[in-house]
Amino acid sequence: MYMNAYTYGFPKANDPVPSSGSPMPEVFDVWRAGAPGIDIFSPDNSRTYIVMSGKYTQSGNPLFIPRNLLGRKAPRALYAFGHHDAIGYSRMSGGVDRLTTPDNDLAGATT
Repeated sequence: MYMNAYTYGFPKANDPVPSSGSPMPEVFDVWRAGAPGIDIFSPDNSRTYIVMSGKYTQSGNPLFIPRNLLGRKAPRALYAFGHHDAIGYSRMSGGVDRLTTPDNDLAGATT
């Protein structure tokens, strides 16, 4: 089982903490103690992709990207697999079931 973590960026002064309650890397041990049935903590990677991908590979947590709403999906997938040995990646582009053209993103990926 995996748990998707809301990681829309780091809070700024006077901003509410957007990830309150999510399994953030700083509290993996607490989550593992309180919810031992969860096998993977997955970052909801949108704005801080590279930073959060790295943080979600600590403490033996395998990287699984359950969704990626913002652009550059194919290069991000290659980054996840190449740099962090990701076990899975979902491009989720507003719903992959709504594609009206062939999905050639990965074949045409550039960095």
